[in-house]
Amino acid sequence: MQKIQILFPDSLVEKMLSVANASNISVSEMVQRATEKWLSSFPDLPIEKQQVPTISAGKCLINPENFRNATYE
Repeated sequence: MQKIQILFPDSLVEKMLSVANASNISVSEMVQRATEKWLSSFPDLPIEKQQVPTISAGKCLINPENFRNATYE
């Protein structure tokens, strides 16, 4: 299990604490259950099947040796 940090608005934290206390579970367990339920609505996509989006922007008009200088112009 891994530990992560998530920022929530104060109003949401208050509601989460209230529901967790009423349900006699920790906020961590409640968030974990809610996340599992939410993620179950998505189809399983193997990571290796996902591709990084690319675009064709045409021919590069700057010589690679001059990239650094061109960024400052």
